[in-house]
Amino acid sequence: MMTEIWWKVFLASIITVIGLKVFGISASYLKIFFLAFGGFAVGFILLAVISDFIWRKRKNRKENE
Repeated sequence: MMTEIWWKVFLASIITVIGLKVFGISASYLKIFFLAFGGFAVGFILLAVISDFIWRKRKNRKENE
């Protein structure tokens, strides 16, 4: 599962760099890539943790009924 997350982060970062360069952002490719990579990494990890927490909470609620 973690490997899938890193590939998604990598792909999202590349798409972000391409998208920003198409719109004419003048920052360097590496700066945009590393900022996007860090942002997407944090975002995907938080998404995984929060969704796991919600899933466990719902599962426990259904078992208690």
